This record gives sequence, structure tokens and C-alpha cells, in this order.
Amino acid sequence: MAREISGKTFAFEPNPLGIENMHLEFNDSDEAIMSLTLTGSGQMLPSPIGLDGVYRMYSGEYDLPAGQRGYWADAQTFVLEHDEIAKNYHFTFRMRFEGDRLVVEGQETPHELGVRFEGALENP
Repeated sequence: MAREISGKTFAFEPNPLGIENMHLEFNDSDEAIMSLTLTGSGQMLPSPIGLDGVYRMYSGEYDLPAGQRGYWADAQTFVLEHDEIAKNYHFTFRMRFEGDRLVVEGQETPHELGVRFEGALENP
């Protein structure tokens, strides 16, 4: 599945996280790159994802440290752990790829808030 979705962009329905688009790059290494377009920003913000169990750190919001790691739970489901350390914000996202559709279910650990939204492949 990583090869099938690598380099493709998914557009999302309006959602509480304000994620308009997501683009993933997998290159057969121990790291992937995720780029997001947030509502009103108009630009893709890239961030690394460790695929070897180790968080990849980057400057998050307000230049505060953030990290991400992920793994494939099954052939269609990618699990992403997103941690904004300084803000006590940790989210686990389960992304299920179903043909040209993507279902995202997220759970924020500290506050036990959940979210679910769907998207579709742009220009399939």
C-alpha cells in the first residue's frame, strides 16, 4: 500500500482538525514525509515520520518540538503517532486506505478526544 499511495494527495471533507489535504512520501527507507495543507494556510507543511519505531523530530507550531512515528497495522491501515511534546498533545491516527478513499480515525491521548473524517484521492 505504501507504494500505491506514495506521492499522491488526499483531499478531506471539512473536519475539526482543519486538514484540507495530505500528501505522503514513502521511499523504502526508515522514514516517510507527510505534508499537510491546513484550512486557510494554502501551503503544504512537510514533517518526517519515523518508520523504525523512533520519533522523527521537527519544529512544530511556534517552533516547539514535535515528533512523529508510524507503522502499518495491516495491508490497508497506517498508524501515525503525532506528539507535540511541549504542548502535552499526543494524537494517534489510524488511516485506512480503501481504494480511492481514506478514512482517518484519531484519538487524542491526554484529553481522550476522538475524531473521524474521510477523504478521497485527488485526480485518481
